[in-house]
Amino acid sequence: MLKSVCPRLFPIAIFRLILEQTNHPMRYLLILLALIAFSGCDLLSDIQELEGPCTIQLVDGRTISTSDTIEILESTGTLTYRDEDGKLWSLTSEEYESYSCN
Repeated sequence: MLKSVCPRLFPIAIFRLILEQTNHPMRYLLILLALIAFSGCDLLSDIQELEGPCTIQLVDGRTISTSDTIEILESTGTLTYRDEDGKLWSLTSEEYESYSCN
């Protein structure tokens, strides 16, 4: 689904440097950088995931129900869900009034 893309090779490169510099005082800085690299990817994501079942109230009065997880892109308010056939749908913030998940 929609996930932030985090460089996967960066943490590996840092660990490789740590292994090469095992007797050097700089290894503590490298370990710190590696921890930041692994945890920082989640901080970059602005996607909120809500576990289903969920109900979405549309502006035109219709209601959409889904048993799957919905995702909301916090920067734009775009809501993404899957219907009962597994098709992926997106609604802009202007197309829905509210949503609730159980």
